[in-house]
Amino acid sequence: IDPATRANVDTIVKDRLPALAPELRGELLATIQRLADQTGYEFPEPVLLGWLRDPKAGTGARIQALQELKRHQADSFPSLLSTLLADEDGQIRALAVKMLVELAPERGLQAALAMTSSANLSDRQQGLLILGDVRAEPAIQTLGAALDAAIRNQAPADTLFELLAAAAKQPALATKLQAYQKSLDPANPLDAFRECLEGGDPGRGADFFGNHPAAQCNKCHMVGNSGGIAGPNLSDVGIRHDRHYLLESLVNPSAVVVPGYGLTMVTRKDGSSVAGSLIREDEKALVVKVGDPGVEQVIPRAEVASSTPPISAMPPMAFILKKDEVRDFVAYLSTLRKAPATGH
Repeated sequence: IDPATRANVDTIVKDRLPALAPELRGELLATIQRLADQTGYEFPEPVLLGWLRDPKAGTGARIQALQELKRHQADSFPSLLSTLLADEDGQIRALAVKMLVELAPERGLQAALAMTSSANLSDRQQGLLILGDVRAEPAIQTLGAALDAAIRNQAPADTLFELLAAAAKQPALATKLQAYQKSLDPANPLDAFRECLEGGDPGRGADFFGNHPAAQCNKCHMVGNSGGIAGPNLSDVGIRHDRHYLLESLVNPSAVVVPGYGLTMVTRKDGSSVAGSLIREDEKALVVKVGDPGVEQVIPRAEVASSTPPISAMPPMAFILKKDEVRDFVAYLSTLRKAPATGH
């Protein structure tokens, strides 16, 4: 088509959107909203309000509608935000509080403080994060008191990550944050990951498990009928182990190595050596699987001069994942409670 003679795409889109968009919901609606934004089309305020107030529109579409309404900056907008503090969608509630902090600071501060004592975990987490961007004294005092509890190792584990992230944004809390870091036990590698034990999102963890480009967990581990077999089957790991074990397996995988998956080097008294996966060992012999697909060699104890402790072939995830991702992985692994499929 000759660009000089074809119809203007933006004009066609703008002409069709008013009739098409009000009937849409979910992801398709969010796509239409993004298309409108790209072409410079602005939906009328009543249409935006209709989407915002309709849970069936979907979280993404409702958020976009709220952001567009903010750009309109009607005098009644702060009042609208106040009504959203009781919305059923946690993401909408959190965004409303963030906008209130910006547009009506005192009202927003009170809403954020209220979130930190909510019965809803997501609200408590979001409330702390929002307070990290508020320089008002009540916000600093609230975060400081929570940080004091963390220094005593008495802070709620499921919001510790958000507390530390918020405190890091407050210059007035720098000294207390340093005191928290000094309170960690340097002899315990897991202490530096205390905030990763609780409060993660299992859904995000599941997505990371299958799709994280660096971790690539499903290349080596199987869950249900999907995944690799180079590492242990994780289908029921949430039953077999607690969160401390799961966290340790991610950040220090060689601390406890599942039999059959640890690499070892066995040196015989005659000077020869065998390297492979340590399948099992007892007072009589060591059994090492060598090569691929693997042949088991039984090495009598009487022939062994030395052997190295088994180490995991899995790299420490602390060097690959961010701490919030580690926390989401722990949350996901703790939900895995089905027996492995037969044959795996």
